[in-house]
Amino acid sequence: MHRSIWLALLLLPALCACGERTEKSATGGHSEVRGRGVLLIAIDALRYDHTSFSNYDRVTTPKLEALFQRQGVIFTDAWSPAPRLLPAHIALLTGCDPSVAREPEIELSDGTRQAPLIDWRVPATVPTLAEEFLGQGWHTAAFVDDPALQDRRGVDRGFRDFQAVGPWTDNAQFLRGVGQRFFDWLDALDEDENWFAYVHFNDLESMWSVRWNRHAPELMESFEPRPELDYVPPVAARRPAFFALPLTRVRAGAQALGEYEADYDTALQWLDTNLRRLITMLGDRDRLGDTTIVITGTYGLSFGESGLVLDSGTLSPVDLHVPLLLRPARRLGLAGGQRIDQLVSLTDVAPTLLALHGIKPPRGMHGINLVPLLRGTAPLERDRLYAGYGLVDGFSVITEEQQYTFWNPRSQGGGSALALSWYGDSGQEGGSRFLFDRRKPAREWLASELEGDTQGAAELQADGERWSALMESVRQVLHPTSWNREARGTAVIDDLRRRGLIGDGL
Repeated sequence: MHRSIWLALLLLPALCACGERTEKSATGGHSEVRGRGVLLIAIDALRYDHTSFSNYDRVTTPKLEALFQRQGVIFTDAWSPAPRLLPAHIALLTGCDPSVAREPEIELSDGTRQAPLIDWRVPATVPTLAEEFLGQGWHTAAFVDDPALQDRRGVDRGFRDFQAVGPWTDNAQFLRGVGQRFFDWLDALDEDENWFAYVHFNDLESMWSVRWNRHAPELMESFEPRPELDYVPPVAARRPAFFALPLTRVRAGAQALGEYEADYDTALQWLDTNLRRLITMLGDRDRLGDTTIVITGTYGLSFGESGLVLDSGTLSPVDLHVPLLLRPARRLGLAGGQRIDQLVSLTDVAPTLLALHGIKPPRGMHGINLVPLLRGTAPLERDRLYAGYGLVDGFSVITEEQQYTFWNPRSQGGGSALALSWYGDSGQEGGSRFLFDRRKPAREWLASELEGDTQGAAELQADGERWSALMESVRQVLHPTSWNREARGTAVIDDLRRRGLIGDGL
C-alpha cells in the first residue's frame, strides 16, 4: 500500500473526531474553540440619569461608557417593572412580570385571610433564564450580594451553584466579595464548557454603612455637593417614610442632601472602576471574546424627587428608568457601537439572551426577544410598558413620550406610618394620586401631578387597569388556592396560554 494512503487511513478517525467537535460547536456543545459565556450583572439602586451615557453633568461611569459605546449596545430607554429588590430581580431572572411571584393571601380556618409570611416566591411552573441554559447543558451559577435573595424565594431555580454572599462584604476590596467568588467558580470550569453566571452588586445600597464610609476617602476625588441641595433632610423614625431620611442611613453629624448625592456619585464612579476591572480580568483569562455581558440596574434611588430620600419604591423615573448595557460575544456577529432609544424592559433580558445563544425562549416569558431589533431585521412592536409593585398600591404606564401613574400613599392603611409621613396630621381623606404629563426629568416628577383628567390620561389609565387585571389573572392561575378555583377555569387558562402569559405545563 502506498505510504500516503496508509497515513490517510491512520488519520481518518482523528479527522472524523475533529469534524464531530466542529459540528458540536455549532450546536453549543464541547468544541476545540472556547466555550460560550453569558454574564448578567445586576446592580441595585442604579438610576439611569446619574450615568455618564445619560449626559449627566458629572463623570460617574466613564469606563463603561467608553467600552459600550465602542463595542456594545446602550439602551437609553430601559425600565424596570418594579422599584424594589425582589420583584425587580425576579423580572430579570424569569423574563416575566413580577406578578408571577406574588404569593396570595392565606385563608384561615374561620374563612378570613391574611398576608403570607413570604410574599414573593417564584412557582415551579414559571420559566427561568438559568433553567433554560441548564437544560441545554450550560453550567449555571449565581452570586448575590443581599440575603433577601434567598433560595426559599425560588430565585435559585436553574442555578447549580447559588451563593448568597450578604450581608455586604468589604467591596472596597472588590475581590473579597461576589467578584472573587465568580472568578473562583469560572476558573474551575474547562475552557470549552458553556456557562451562565448571574452576579449581583448591592454596593450602592450598602454604601451608607460605616465600613464604606471608612474607605470612601481612599477611593477617588469626591464631587462637590450641589448648592440647590444644601439642606439637611428630617430623619424618619422608621423605614420607609416619605419626605424624610431613613434612620438607618443617617450619617454622623448633620449632612446636607447634596453631600449624600455627591457620595452616591463617588460610589458609582468606584463601581464603574470595579466593573471595568472585572471585564479586564475576563480578558486576562482569554474569556472576554466569547462572553456576552449584560450590565443593568434593577431599580433606582431617590434623593427626594419622588417623595423618598435615599430610598426606593415609588413609580417615578428615579426608581424605574435604569441603565441597560449589552456587549455581545464576538462570534454572535452583532454590530457594536449601537445606541437604541426604543422602550425596553428588564423582562426582555431573559428571552433576548436565550435567543442570542440559539435557545428558543419558552412560552410564559412576558418579555420580548430583542435580537431582531439588534440585528436590524425587524422593528420593536411595542409602544408602552407597565410597572407596579412599589411601596404602595398603584401602577404606571410608560410610553415614549408620556407617563401616567396612579398610586395611593394611604394604601397600607390610614394609620400607617408611611401614609402619615406623606399627609402629616392634616387629616386629609382619600389619597389617590394621578400623575400624567409628557415625560420629564426625574427631578420634576412630583411637579407633574394633575388634579383633573385628560383624554390621554383616561386612555392610559384604562390601559393600566386592564393590564393590572390581566396580571392578577396570571397570578391566581400560577398560585392556586382553595378560594380562587373559579378564577382558574379552563377558559381563563386557555386564554392566558394563547397570549403567551403562562406556559404549557398547567
